[in-house]
Amino acid sequence: MKKFAASILAILCATAFSFAQQNNQTTDTAVPEATPSSEQTTGITPKKNPISIGIGASFIYGNFWGFEGLKNDDMDAPTGFGGEFGVKVRFIMIEGFHFIPEISFRIFNLDHEDEGFTRYYDQTFLDFTFNMRGLITNSLYLEVGPQISINTSSEITDGEDEKFKEKIEQSTVELGLNIGVGYFITKNFSLGFRWYMGFNELFPDTKYYFDDDFNIKEDTKGNWSLINLKGAHTMMFKFGVTYWFI
Repeated sequence: MKKFAASILAILCATAFSFAQQNNQTTDTAVPEATPSSEQTTGITPKKNPISIGIGASFIYGNFWGFEGLKNDDMDAPTGFGGEFGVKVRFIMIEGFHFIPEISFRIFNLDHEDEGFTRYYDQTFLDFTFNMRGLITNSLYLEVGPQISINTSSEITDGEDEKFKEKIEQSTVELGLNIGVGYFITKNFSLGFRWYMGFNELFPDTKYYFDDDFNIKEDTKGNWSLINLKGAHTMMFKFGVTYWFI
């Protein structure tokens, strides 16, 4: 059910963000009274500025996926919620085509459990997103672009005895792709939905305690875990709002 809800949320998120940028691109030119314009019949007509600045915030649902052997530990993939807020700039490249760089601060907390054992992944990121947006109507748009995320903090905790505490290190940089849709509610206010897929592993150097080549004397001094974290990637579904004040 969680995966189904996440999929629905992703589709919605993609739709909303696209609609938002299309409205900002619409021109404010006069139209002869006798001839109705296409802009008058396709929705909101936001101001057309060559460069626009906005602020945005998003609600996030997501999970880790791609584990190579998590099922062997009788645990489901971690799922959880988060949020982000940041600043974005819109550049009109050509009519109907925009470039939208963004900087956002993201909080993302996940967990999974098995028979009373719960593992928590509490993370914060600084996200740099570079989206290209194509207008479908005055109010509706589609977008796609890469994202570079800098892990500013990562705390992984559980209920195990402190004498046997794991030491798990997460990758400092994460690369991924956003696909979205958006819609302008007013000339300056838009809703959006996005789906994000991470490309690189989250814990590439974390050793698994039950691997045949694990050395308990040496490897427990470094980066290691009681569950198999190999192959883990991030997936997120975002519902967001943006206000364009320029």
